[in-house]
Amino acid sequence: MTQPQPTLRRRAGPFGLAGLMLALMLAPAAAAPAGEASDGCEGFALPVWPPPGGLPAAPAPPQPYEAREPRQGEASDGDIRALDGDLFTADWYRQARLPLFERPGRAAWGWIAEGWLIDLSGPAPQATPFTSRGLEDLAFRSAPENEVALRAAVFRVLLETHDGWLLYRWGEEGQRDGGLAWIHVCHLGQLDPPLRFARPHRFIVEPP
Repeated sequence: MTQPQPTLRRRAGPFGLAGLMLALMLAPAAAAPAGEASDGCEGFALPVWPPPGGLPAAPAPPQPYEAREPRQGEASDGDIRALDGDLFTADWYRQARLPLFERPGRAAWGWIAEGWLIDLSGPAPQATPFTSRGLEDLAFRSAPENEVALRAAVFRVLLETHDGWLLYRWGEEGQRDGGLAWIHVCHLGQLDPPLRFARPHRFIVEPP
């Protein structure tokens, strides 16, 4: 029997109107379109939701914000982030449902879902609280000379393949597959809530 699912809790962004205005200035064209089946996404369906066994009945316990500064020398082809209206919500990644693929085209071995890390690779699903240690904390400015920046956590994309698969960092090096997993850009718009892929050369991002 499928367990009852926790209700997603939508929160107003902590930066109010100023945060929304800055998000809108970050060039929406920077992101790959979300969920456009007409652009060749017909063959990229998401894994079945909910995952086998469902989610734990209790909400995920709160976790401290531990996203870190961008790593010097680490390759980057962009990042996976919330849509503009949710980007500056402090814990948007705890509301996300993001599948974890070990290899392009293979079955997903787990999910990041509503604050849980769900591992489906064993005899029975295992759920542990998801932390933000693998995410990057970026400073967003509408112009380079601006001294004030808003901060947001993102999943760093290390590689984008020619056919749209994204290798992204979700965890630390000591976790499964070095904290890396794959997802296809066509999956992002099908998620609930939807996410997007932003390439680095289309928006202004400066490390703290």
